[in-house]
Amino acid sequence: MNENNHSTDRAANGADIATVFADPKILASVYAVTGKTSPEPINDIDAAKITDLPLSGSGIDDLKGLEYFVRLKILHCADVKLTVLPALPAELGIHDYGNDQLAESPAPPVELRILDCDNDQLPEPLVLPVELRILDCGSNQCI
Repeated sequence: MNENNHSTDRAANGADIATVFADPKILASVYAVTGKTSPEPINDIDAAKITDLPLSGSGIDDLKGLEYFVRLKILHCADVKLTVLPALPAELGIHDYGNDQLAESPAPPVELRILDCDNDQLPEPLVLPVELRILDCGSNQCI
C-alpha cells in the first residue's frame, strides 16, 4: 500500500472531462449531482464543486476520473463492483466502500473521519489517519 497515494490539487480550467470516466455509470451520477443532462459537457470546474458523490449500489467498477473531484468530502461507493480504489481526494472526510470486492486500498486521506470498508477482501490492515473517529472494517481477510 502506498501511504502517499492521494490525489493532488488540480487547477480547474473548464476542460470537458466527460470522456475521462471509464465507467458511464459515474458520468450518469455526475450529471445527476450537477443537474446537467447529457450531452452537456461536464467540466473540471463542475467536478471541483462537488462535495458529496453518491455512487452506492450503482454497479460501477472503475472510479477513473475521481481525481477531478478535488473538494470531495463524502464518497459513497458501497455495494458496487470495485476491485481497486484510485488515489482519494485529500479533503475526503467520509468514505463508504463496504461490500465491494477490494483486495487493496490506498492509505486513507489524513482528513478522513469515517471509514466503512466492511465485507471487502482486504488482506492486510489499513494505515489509518490519526483523526479517524468511526471505523467499520469487519469481514475482511485481515480481520
